[in-house]
Amino acid sequence: MGWDAAGIVGAVGLNVKAFHVGDDVFFRPEMEKQGTYADEIVVSANLVAPMPRGLTYTEAASLPLVGLTVWQALVEVGNVQAGDNVLILAGSGGVGSFAIQVAKALGAYMTTTTIVKNIFTQYITTCLITISFHTKKVVPHGAIFFVKYHVCYFTIWCHLPNYVCLNDTFFMIRKVATILVCI
Repeated sequence: MGWDAAGIVGAVGLNVKAFHVGDDVFFRPEMEKQGTYADEIVVSANLVAPMPRGLTYTEAASLPLVGLTVWQALVEVGNVQAGDNVLILAGSGGVGSFAIQVAKALGAYMTTTTIVKNIFTQYITTCLITISFHTKKVVPHGAIFFVKYHVCYFTIWCHLPNYVCLNDTFFMIRKVATILVCI
């Protein structure tokens, strides 16, 4: 159990050159071997990265799984570029809020869905448009225009009939678009 971790290097193997005892690191171990619910864990050096300066261990440990998930979806598979219109479903969740920040850093224009109480939260308001899950109300945070999306990122899989999800999304994407699903 456990998907992410951060800590201090306690020992290194003979061939490890990138890390030294006492280094602050964060990582996501191979899940088929072990989890991170432990006081100490042995991890291959290729799965470890230096911990970003200014973060606590808790903050750094929250990054690996969600960060890799978003990076792989938006950058490696979705090939999101500056100026792309990206629709991120469930933008106020862990993966969605991270996806909004990465898409914004890439220069994309974002639209997201969320529940009404989260429409004016920090990350949601950086989006061009927000759509309420329940009411399907559109809340513009910038200019209003009809958008056809280059990339659609499903951070959740909705099945409830009153939610903006799969069926409602297809009319909003381009005929040639990338659809990413986080399962």
